[in-house]
Amino acid sequence: MTSERTGNVSRLDPETGAVERTIDVGNGPRAVAAGAGSVWVANSLDGTVSRIDPKTNSVTGVISTAAGPSDVAIGPQTIWVANDVGASLTRIDPATDRVLRTVQLGNRPRGLALAGESLLVTVREVGLAHSGGTLTVYAGRRGLQTIDPSISYESYVHAIQSLTSDGLVAFKHVGGFDGSTLVPDLASSLPLPTDAGKTYTFELRPGIRYSTGRFVGAEDFRRAIERLFRLSSSYQGYFTGIVGGTGCAETPKTCDLSKGIVVDAAHRSVTFRLVAPDPDFLYKLTLTATNPVPVGVPNRDVRTRPVPGTGPYKIARYVPKRELVFVRNPFFRVWSQAAKPAGYPDRIVWQLDVKANAATRAVEKGEADVAYDFVPPELLSEVRTRYASQLHVDPIPGTYFYLLNARVPPFDDVRVRRALNYAVDRDAVIEIAGAGVAEPTCQVLPPNFPGYRPYCPYTANPSASGRWVAPDLRRARRLVAASGTKGERVQVLATDKAEGQYVVALLRRLGYRTRLRVIVPYDKYTAALFDPRNFDTFQIAQLRWFHDYPAASGFINSQIFDCSYFCDRKIDREIARARTLQETDAQAANALWAQIDRDLTDQAPWLFLYNRKQADFVSRRVGNFQYNLRTGILLDQLWVK
Repeated sequence: MTSERTGNVSRLDPETGAVERTIDVGNGPRAVAAGAGSVWVANSLDGTVSRIDPKTNSVTGVISTAAGPSDVAIGPQTIWVANDVGASLTRIDPATDRVLRTVQLGNRPRGLALAGESLLVTVREVGLAHSGGTLTVYAGRRGLQTIDPSISYESYVHAIQSLTSDGLVAFKHVGGFDGSTLVPDLASSLPLPTDAGKTYTFELRPGIRYSTGRFVGAEDFRRAIERLFRLSSSYQGYFTGIVGGTGCAETPKTCDLSKGIVVDAAHRSVTFRLVAPDPDFLYKLTLTATNPVPVGVPNRDVRTRPVPGTGPYKIARYVPKRELVFVRNPFFRVWSQAAKPAGYPDRIVWQLDVKANAATRAVEKGEADVAYDFVPPELLSEVRTRYASQLHVDPIPGTYFYLLNARVPPFDDVRVRRALNYAVDRDAVIEIAGAGVAEPTCQVLPPNFPGYRPYCPYTANPSASGRWVAPDLRRARRLVAASGTKGERVQVLATDKAEGQYVVALLRRLGYRTRLRVIVPYDKYTAALFDPRNFDTFQIAQLRWFHDYPAASGFINSQIFDCSYFCDRKIDREIARARTLQETDAQAANALWAQIDRDLTDQAPWLFLYNRKQADFVSRRVGNFQYNLRTGILLDQLWVK
C-alpha cells in the first residue's frame, strides 16, 4: 500500500490487513509491483523507482527514470516502468539496477500489462494535437476590483492564480476527488513537520522563473507573507501562527517575519517556524496570497497591474469588471505534471459581467466557448435537453444552513434541533432562495469533499442512500411535544427576508412564538452574527460556509464549532485527533472526518438545507472538461478545436 502524502509504502499482513512495516521511499509513490526477488515502487514526483528487499524491509536501490513514473510491470528478466509525464517506457535490468533502454511513446502511457513475452501499453490521446487556439470564457459574476493576489478574495481568484502562479504546495491539477490531494509544487517535496510539529522546511526546485524571466528566490516566499500583513489582507488570520505573525497583525507596516520564515538562498530552502503545531499549515500554504512575490512589487494594491507569476500563462490585459486576457508565459516549463501541467489554449479571453442569457446563447452559437457557472434557470431545461453533452453540473464545496444557538432555549435541547431538521421542506427553501442548481443536504460536509459520506436521518423514509426525500412534520411535532418547549419565543436572524420568513412560518407551525430580524448587507450581517455581545440575543441565524481549501478541517473547525453556539467536548477531541492524523495518513483522517460529520449531523447544530451546484455550458469545439474542487473548471486543460 502506497502513501503519496508521506512518501512511504506499507507492508500488510494478508490475513488481518494490519500494517506490519512502513518503509520510506521517494516522493509520490504511485505504483508497486513484486518480482525478481524485490518490491519495486514508482515514485511519480521524483522520477525514480525504489527497489525494496522484502527480507530486510529496506530500500536497496534507487533508479532514475523519465519524469512521472506511474506504473511498473515485472518480466522474467526485465523491469518495465511507464513514465506518465515523460511519455515513455524505461527498461531496467534487475541484475544491475541499470536502465537498459528508454522507449519514447509520443503519447502518455496509462497502464502496462505483460502477455507472454510481449508488453502491452495503453496510452492517452496525443496532447500536443489539442494545443493552440483561443478559449473565450463568458462569466456573469461581478467583482475583481483588483487582481492583486495578496488582496483579492473574489470567487474567481483561485481560477486566475491557477493559470498564472504557484506556491510551495498545491492541490493536484486534475478534476474529481483526486483534485483534493496535496502535492509539492515549487517545493521539491512535502515535508513532514519537525520540532514537535512547529517547523516545516522546504527545498525549492531549481531554475523556476517568473513571467519576467527573473529566477524565483527563497526570500520571495517571506516577502509574499509579509506583504499580505502589510496590506492588512483578509488572508492574514491564517498566518498569525508563524513566529512574529501576531506582531505583524498588530503593526502591519513594520511587519518582519525573519525569525518565523528563515530563508537560505544558497541552499534554496525556506523554513517556517510556528508558535504552536498547526496540522492545517500545508493546506494554508496553498492559498494564493502565499505565492512568491518578486522584488519590485509595491506594498500596496496593484489593482490592474499583474504581479509576475510562474504559471503557464500571464495576464496580458485587465480591464476592471470587463475583461481578462491571458497569453502563454514564455518562461514556463513543466516541473510537476501533478501540480502544474502545461496549458492547451494559446490564449484565454475571459469576459466579465456578461448577462446569463447572452452568455448561454453565445455558447449555443459558437461565439463563446464557456458560459461559466450561470446557465439561467429559464434556459436550464432547454440546455439539458438539446445540449446534454455540453452541460456540466458539479457540486460547489459549500453548505447553506441556519445556525442553531444551542446555548439558549429552545435549541439547547437536541430534540428541538432535530425537530426543525425533520420539519423543513428543503426543496421549498431552494426555490425560495433562488439557488439555481442545488440539492438538499442533511450534513455539514458538501458532496465530493474529503471525508464526505452521504447521510440524512432527517427525512421521510430514510435510506442507506443518504438522500433527503421529504419533510416529516409528524415526527417533528412529537419531538417538540416531548421537549416541553412549545410556546417559547424564538428570534430568527437572516440576511435574506424571503428565506427568513419561511423559517419563521415553519417555527410557528411547530408552536413557537417567532420574530424575524433582517440585517443587510451580508458583511454587516456576519459582523453582528459573530459579535460575542450578540451570542445570547438570537436562537437561529442564516449562514453559509465555503471552503478555503478542500480539506474537511477547513469545514469542521474551531472557527465555527468553537462553543460560541454549540459545544460537544467529545466531538472537539475527535476533531483535534483528525487534524493531527491528516498530516500522516489522509485516508484514515478522512474516515474519521466522515464519522465526525455523522456525529455532528446527529447532534444537529445546524438546520441543514442545501448544497449549490455549478452549471457550466461549453461549446461543441471544447473538449477535456475537468472540474476541480479548488479552482472550478480547469480552463487551461480545455481543448479548443
